[in-house]
Amino acid sequence: MKTHILNLGAGVQSTALYLMSLDGEVQKFDAAIFADTQEEPEDVYRHLEWMESLVFLIHPGLRPRRFWQEQRRRTEAMHERVQG
Repeated sequence: MKTHILNLGAGVQSTALYLMSLDGEVQKFDAAIFADTQEEPEDVYRHLEWMESLVFLIHPGLRPRRFWQEQRRRTEAMHERVQG
């Protein structure tokens, strides 16, 4: 049996798919995964709580904080080189 997972960004498109799945308009999802950077605006987390209250669990796909710190460092270094 296949498991259908929604890659949830919590934006317009993935929210629409989520709601369409609940209404039976598209393939029903068994769960959703949200890639949580732990730096999203508070509204995003409130939106996710609302979505979770409708039916199924949203699993946060977490990365270690050091991953995001390293990504930020690389991005800032790239911007410095470009602005040079």
